[in-house]
Amino acid sequence: MTERGVIDADGEEHEVDVIIYGTGFKVQDPLGDPRSRRGGVELGQQWRERGLEAYLGTTIAGFPNLFVLVGPNTGLGHNSIGT
Repeated sequence: MTERGVIDADGEEHEVDVIIYGTGFKVQDPLGDPRSRRGGVELGQQWRERGLEAYLGTTIAGFPNLFVLVGPNTGLGHNSIGT
């Protein structure tokens, strides 16, 4: 990735406004994708050390451009959170 976009396997840069990094859905592993990192800090490691925490269940301290749809403490655990 660059400041303006993404470089593909052929070395061509594609300018983008937004990058969506879909990490999947792992109910049994709530500590996040270990590849989600900022400044050398892995999201999973931060949550292991500080506990699962996200402002209003969507934004995480230290990861200003990371937004989650169903973050910590948002699901009730006894019903579906789908629409």
